[in-house]
Amino acid sequence: MKFEDDFDTLYRNCTRSSVEIRANDFAMRFLMPAKFMAIEARKIVESPDFEEISLEDFIKRMADRFQVPFEKMKQRLKDLRYLDREA
Repeated sequence: MKFEDDFDTLYRNCTRSSVEIRANDFAMRFLMPAKFMAIEARKIVESPDFEEISLEDFIKRMADRFQVPFEKMKQRLKDLRYLDREA
């Protein structure tokens, strides 16, 4: 099955197929493995300036370290229960 992006796939509404949901979940776990997330989070928490950084800065630092978008990192941190769902 050949896949090509077109207007409909690039600008569709928010409905997603189960295949797309599973693919996104796989990508998130592959790019941001729980074990390495814990190691990197600990490095930030133990850094001298931790008390001075905001939650947003923490998420940005994590996103930078894993080279992923801010929102994807925020979602992964929620999935791993580092952040509340409401954050």
